[in-house]
Amino acid sequence: IFAVAFFAISSTVDIYKKDWELFLKLEKALPSWEFKSFGGQCRDGAIAPIEEVAKKMGEATLIYQVKNQGDGYGHNIFTAAAMGKPLIVRKSDYVGKLAEPLITPYTSIIVDYLDAGEIGKIIEECYEPGYAISPQLPKERSENIYQAFKDNVDFDKEQLSIESFLQKLI
Repeated sequence: IFAVAFFAISSTVDIYKKDWELFLKLEKALPSWEFKSFGGQCRDGAIAPIEEVAKKMGEATLIYQVKNQGDGYGHNIFTAAAMGKPLIVRKSDYVGKLAEPLITPYTSIIVDYLDAGEIGKIIEECYEPGYAISPQLPKERSENIYQAFKDNVDFDKEQLSIESFLQKLI
């Protein structure tokens, strides 16, 4: 079973309606895949605690994070990357933002300017047996996004930097 999880984009919020519509069209374009939508006001409900979010992400093959007007950090993007879960993402939404280094053609399926049919074809060519260009590609993409996370994220270093900053305020 192939799975795509859609996290934290409400289908009822106007700014995400086009993103949600693309998700639904992609779901129709890939009938052999199981699509889930998790988060506040999302079709498959909110998930808590965070361990359950991680469990659901772990079950997914890809994480759909096409989300215009995001803040650029994207805890879902960073969690997915830390778990080695490739993204379906619009890179233009993250240019100049914290998540940008995680989003490359080697870590993600970048969907800028693509319609659902084109995205579905890319997914089939990369992931479905019988269609896959290279059976190694899914594994490589997973390893690449995990490596991008390790290369670009160091929470321990950030903690020390924040502690140093706070000490200077005292």
